[in-house]
Amino acid sequence: MKRGFILGAAVALLAVAAVLFVSNRRGTPAESAAPAPVVANAPAEVAPDFSVIDLEGKVVRLSDLRGQPVIVNFWATWCPPCRAEIPAFIDLQRKYGPQGLRIVGIAMDDGGHDVVARYAQAHGINYVVALPNPDVVQRYGGVDNLPTTFYIGRDGRIVQSVTGLISADSMEDNVRAALATSAKS
Repeated sequence: MKRGFILGAAVALLAVAAVLFVSNRRGTPAESAAPAPVVANAPAEVAPDFSVIDLEGKVVRLSDLRGQPVIVNFWATWCPPCRAEIPAFIDLQRKYGPQGLRIVGIAMDDGGHDVVARYAQAHGINYVVALPNPDVVQRYGGVDNLPTTFYIGRDGRIVQSVTGLISADSMEDNVRAALATSAKS
């Protein structure tokens, strides 16, 4: 009887451990499936100004880009949905850069400059890549989920914000909306 009790308790503990293991793995950013995107339209909201340092050591200020449509993309090299978006951003910069589009990718990697610079070079990223600071992260709501992207019009107002992976067509629609805005506020 004692042996049966111990065996039953051991099986119960293994079952609880398995449930905890599975539920914890679903929350691991690098291994989880991409959640459905959360799209928030806040056309009246002015994008918070920020200052970050790009991979070349230059200061990038959102206020210096006023009058141009801007994409601010919070991403990381370890994030599968983030990596999936990069080819579309490269294409958008190539296609709409001549019309003034500027993309600022803010890499939320713990590995720092070298990890991000190697990734950007290896993948042919043709837009500004910068490292975050606590101020920019706080100004944009804490950025708890990646990717998080803000599409900003020429007037400095947020046209669209998206948390999660979206299609290249949806990205392009957001860029067109940002391009259509007037630089006057």
